[in-house]
Amino acid sequence: MALDSRNAFVRGDVIGPYGPIFDDSNLEALYVTIPGYFPDSFDAFKVDDKKTIIMAWLIPITSKEAEFIRQTGWEEFENKLEELNPDLIDLKRESII
Repeated sequence: MALDSRNAFVRGDVIGPYGPIFDDSNLEALYVTIPGYFPDSFDAFKVDDKKTIIMAWLIPITSKEAEFIRQTGWEEFENKLEELNPDLIDLKRESII
């Protein structure tokens, strides 16, 4: 999708929902954010003086979470993530909304 549109995904973008991503899971979309489980040095890679690669983490989310982000903004969603601290690599986790 990013290649077709010639636009990179950025923090706060929601891809989907497009139906279940995994079997027996209610995760239907992807949320783009900074790579939270890695050191800050992992956030970007400088190729040369003109090019830098920005790393992104695609977190599987529910359709309710996708709608929440669209209605209230990604900052509020990330605040909820910090507050509730869900296991974001649990592919069968419940919605935090």
